[in-house]
Amino acid sequence: MLESTSGGQKLVRKTGRMLFNAKEAGQCVGATLRSSVVGFFVGILPGAGATIASAITYMTEKKLSGNSATFGKGDIRGVAAPEAANNASACGSFIPMLTLGVPGSGTTAVMMGALTLYNITPGPAMFTEQPDIVWGLIAALLIANVMLLIMNIPLIGLFTRMLTIPLWFLARPSPPCPRSASTRCTAPPSTCC
Repeated sequence: MLESTSGGQKLVRKTGRMLFNAKEAGQCVGATLRSSVVGFFVGILPGAGATIASAITYMTEKKLSGNSATFGKGDIRGVAAPEAANNASACGSFIPMLTLGVPGSGTTAVMMGALTLYNITPGPAMFTEQPDIVWGLIAALLIANVMLLIMNIPLIGLFTRMLTIPLWFLARPSPPCPRSASTRCTAPPSTCC
């Protein structure tokens, strides 16, 4: 945990408005741009992931701010920097998968496994043999980011209410899965599930 308090977490009932204003947006521009670049390059490193990118950018912004006492107490840059790095890292992790055939994160490892099930080998040859898949994936990332922006802003209220769900409810054990992950299926993926 980057910052901890001895008092634990407190639920704040009403903070005012849900969206940020122009002044807060102006404060975040530098942090967002810096963190996006750092997050992208950390995402390119295989296995580094979004968590490392978020931690690096949070600490960097805290040092660059000049007043680190405001971080952890509502400074908007403390939220903007890790989120920008997190999102950029997710996009950067596709580069080693697509160019080298090495998964850049856990998500790209799962995607690489899914592509392999369909006899698509990620790597440099993928750009020449199956460019439609590569460019389709890049277009899907762009569309997904736009859709996230459109959908997340109206759902902020719902997401903040989800924080009131008790931990004991979220962390309870799951029922056993009907089909084990260790089951081997040699048929095409559409008939295995």
